[in-house]
This record gives sequence, structure tokens and C-alpha cells, in this order.
Amino acid sequence: MPLLCDTSIARVSTPEEDLPKRRFSHPEDARWHIGEAIKYHEEQFGLAPRGMWPSEGSVSDEALEIMASNGIRWVATDEDILFKSLAIQGAKRKVASHPDRRIIYEPYKFKRGSKSLSLIFRDKFLSDIISFNYNSWEERSAADDLMAHLRSIAGNLKFGSDKQLVTIAMDGENAWEFFADNGRTFFETLYAHLDDDDELEAVTISGYLGLKLKRKTLNTVFPASWINHNFKIWIGEEQDNVSWDYLSMVRRHLVKYTKEFQKKGEGNSESLRKAWREFYIAEGSDWNWWYSGKAHMGSDNPFDKLYRTHLKNVYKYLKKPIPDFLKISIA
Repeated sequence: MPLLCDTSIARVSTPEEDLPKRRFSHPEDARWHIGEAIKYHEEQFGLAPRGMWPSEGSVSDEALEIMASNGIRWVATDEDILFKSLAIQGAKRKVASHPDRRIIYEPYKFKRGSKSLSLIFRDKFLSDIISFNYNSWEERSAADDLMAHLRSIAGNLKFGSDKQLVTIAMDGENAWEFFADNGRTFFETLYAHLDDDDELEAVTISGYLGLKLKRKTLNTVFPASWINHNFKIWIGEEQDNVSWDYLSMVRRHLVKYTKEFQKKGEGNSESLRKAWREFYIAEGSDWNWWYSGKAHMGSDNPFDKLYRTHLKNVYKYLKKPIPDFLKISIA
């Protein structure tokens, strides 16, 4: 979302980054994606989502403002984003260069203009140890170890507050497929322990926010993802930048064709709607993830072929010639 809003935001975390030749800046597209995500959630569950976990926890002021304006009440991201954000605010007032880790165990209020939401920061250590380490443990022992970590955190917080929030946020694919029986024994042991514990309680984020505890305010957020607190997984490498340039060129053509259709009174045609949907699909975060050697090179990279197929479909639906550049593999 931050990169759809403006690819130049990548320079905040990596000032020397090589960016695409064409700056991509379309917050209206980010707004479309968020709106469609909310609509889909309503169709499936009968109510709008209260919170969002954006792709890899990626945030920026502009992206958060769009989420807030669409009724999103909370967004989760990584603890490093909090530390970096406080460092930005520390330019105007004194903030410790090595902040106390206990500050991640409370939500913050992000406010920009008239829009606001709550920001939740995950405990990276706990999230990663579940994602990448506990799968090699005996599952009951892993659950016991996690409880020990949680009790240790609670013990360190006693002098501050008895209602702090420990957030664990992670990609399920990184963990459960490597656990025996998808982690069932781990889960059953963990939740049995939580049921029996007098100090710890499992909560939803929305349920916790319903306690209406006092929150500190962040006026700006450090723009980055949970991956090394930057956006390098998607932008900066040669193939990634070519991909962004392809996206920019196709969008420029699509806007031109849309105006032509509108002049002919066909602005609401099904073919135009399908063309825009193919383009929006090509804006997904997964495509660039697999460029620059992260998947097979050349014709063996299935993501490259699929990505360019969606962009080609823009022209096919509108019965326009496919540009030659889309016939050349980025990988």
C-alpha cells in the first residue's frame, strides 16, 4: 500500500536506493484495494473488518490515513516500526536512543488530520520463535516455553500497568505446515495453560481496545515493512524496478483508453471493468516478491509469466494491441 501511494517513499528507509525510472504514485488505487478488501470481508462474514494486517505489516502515513478513512479502527505492524517512528518524533523532543522494549506492549493512537486509528506493534521475538523455531521442538515443551516468555514479560510490566497487550503476528505458512498435525497439540496446550493462568488472558485486539485505556499518540509513522524495516523486498533491484515501470506504462495506457471509452459513452462497459480488474490484480504485493532471483530465473519463473499475463489481459479485454515490452520476460 505505501508503494502504491508513492514509490518514492522507499527512499525514507533506504536513501541511496535505485528506484524505477517512472515514479508510481496512485493512492486512489490503494483506496480501491482497501475498499474491495472491506467489501469482500462483509460478503464472507456479514460485517466489516475492524482491523487490518497489511502486506508484511507495511505502513506509511498516507496508507494509514486511507485505511482510517475507510473505517478501519486498528492496524498491526512490527516493533521496529514503533522504534523508528519514535526516533522521528525524537528529533523534536528527547527520546531514548535505545527505547525500553516494554513500550511495544501498548497500542498507540495514530492521528492525521481528522482521521485516527490504533496502531498495534507485534513482539518480533515471540512471533519469529513460533514461526521458525518451535517446529523443531516437542509441541508441549514449545507451548510451555512460550508461556514462560509471557510470564516473564508480565513480571517486567507489573510496575507499569496490569493491562498491557502482547501481540503475536506472523504468517501461518511459516509455521503450521512444519509442525506435526499443523500445530494442534501446541495450540491445545497453549490455550489450556492460558485458561488456567490467573495473570494472562487471551484477547482479540478489538476486545482489548474496547477497554478504552489511555493511549499515547504517534503523529507520524516510519514508512516500512516488517522485513528489515524497509521496502527492499519489492523495489530497488533491477527486475523489481522494471516491473514497476511496466505497471506505470500499462496504467498510463489504461487511463488513455478509459477516456476514449467514456467519450463514446461506454465508460461503464464490462470490458473496461474487466481491464481495470486485471490491472488491479497486477498491483498485488506478491509479484515483485518473486523477482530478482527470489524465484527461478528466466522462463522458469511462473510469477513473471502470470504477472505479465494480467497486464496483457488489459489490452485483450479492450481489443488493443499488446505492447512489445510485455512479451519480454522480466526474470
